[in-house]
Amino acid sequence: KVIKEHNGLVVINHPWSTLYPWYNWPLPAGYSAIEVWLTAWWLDSLDSILEKYIPNNRKAIDFWDQLLKMGHKIPAVGGIDNFLWTAWNLTEPTLHVYTTKPADKNSILQGVRKGRVFLTNKPDVQLRLLADVDENGEYNENDAIIGDTVYVKSEKEDLKLNFKILVLNAPGDADVFVITKTGETKIGAAGTPLTYTLGVDPTGFNYVWVEVKNGNGSMIGLTNPIYIEPKTRKYSVGTPGGIAVDDYGNLYVSSNNKGTIAIFPKNDKPLTFISGLNQPGDIEITPDGRALIIAEANGKVSRHFFGISGHVKDPHGTPLSGATVFVKTRLGLSKGYSTDAEGVYTVPDLLRPELWDDYAEITVEYQGKRQTFITYLGQPGIYGRRAFGQTIRDITFSPPY
Repeated sequence: KVIKEHNGLVVINHPWSTLYPWYNWPLPAGYSAIEVWLTAWWLDSLDSILEKYIPNNRKAIDFWDQLLKMGHKIPAVGGIDNFLWTAWNLTEPTLHVYTTKPADKNSILQGVRKGRVFLTNKPDVQLRLLADVDENGEYNENDAIIGDTVYVKSEKEDLKLNFKILVLNAPGDADVFVITKTGETKIGAAGTPLTYTLGVDPTGFNYVWVEVKNGNGSMIGLTNPIYIEPKTRKYSVGTPGGIAVDDYGNLYVSSNNKGTIAIFPKNDKPLTFISGLNQPGDIEITPDGRALIIAEANGKVSRHFFGISGHVKDPHGTPLSGATVFVKTRLGLSKGYSTDAEGVYTVPDLLRPELWDDYAEITVEYQGKRQTFITYLGQPGIYGRRAFGQTIRDITFSPPY
């Protein structure tokens, strides 16, 4: 907090040191970047007592890429620690930063924060990664560079995004690799302009970054990613069938054509928490506030006990799609419910009459990791009465690594 108040950067240094491994510690919320390249690359292969003290760059980069796969937007940086060797090469790696003019301290720090950084083993090696956002076949100031996010419209089918990669002053045996959420692809030799076409899933998160390696696998340079995300759409109820308001002020709306019930929370974003209904019309909240009565087509009337809903995001605010959410109450553990493309989850039917205690534990599982949160069902700041209405709890998923 103090560092950020003084416009500084919080960087996690050499996360894959066998002596002090960051990957065994929880990642602190609010960090600015992660150091993936420390000192000369040849030290990665050092087989001696020093291996315990010298971080492994390859493992650090792979660790960073795993965080990217989870949806974290974390700038990668590099540096060198110079404790004993006074003649140590202070330019491997070299950190290059895109800045606005003038290139002063503040613009350099801002460039790092935005991930407008690439790393090379020598100062004269240059990397360029551009995305042809306007799809005109040319690369100009309207296109995306490293650190940018390209937002794509979900209604567009068979979407492809073209990238241009240029590597200057690299060794003759250097090859260029493109890394995305699905893996690594070798696209050609360094020294000539290269192109790469990515098939884009308009509903999912992805990224593209570049590695340049020589014949023995040593790193020549790497870029930060260009990110690809679905464009956020405005929430649409559809054709309203009925409305209801609970005692806290949350608004509930049925959608006759979508077959859903949405909640417009008093202090949060709207979301759908009941679906699969048959042309729902009038809705009414029971006197105790613990269930919703719904009139559907053909005279059907159904009762739905309220549960818990919300958004699951990472520490940087990126929605986590495909996470599994469980809720444990005094009545037992619910089955798992998956988050949708926008990170929204709903666990229904929790406020049943037999539930005498509003205590709950929410457990989120995502990509093999798990985190549990303690909460209470019901509306915030309401005491002295049993829980009522749909509970809204947004979750920041940041498990220990």
